[in-house]
Amino acid sequence: MQGKTIATYNTDGGGGTMHTREDFEALLKGNKLLPHFTIFGTTDDETPAVSKWLKEIGLLDK
Repeated sequence: MQGKTIATYNTDGGGGTMHTREDFEALLKGNKLLPHFTIFGTTDDETPAVSKWLKEIGLLDK
């Protein structure tokens, strides 16, 4: 996969983010990565932090 715009995210159940962003960068070279998002626990698109991130990267109307 090359030349794509990709939004990366992960949920954290207590183990921390570790090297998530760096792993995505290594796996997805040749693509544009939008700002990565990490959140603890269960969420949906109405969770304030998720909504804020989706708006920041242009996937949810402001």
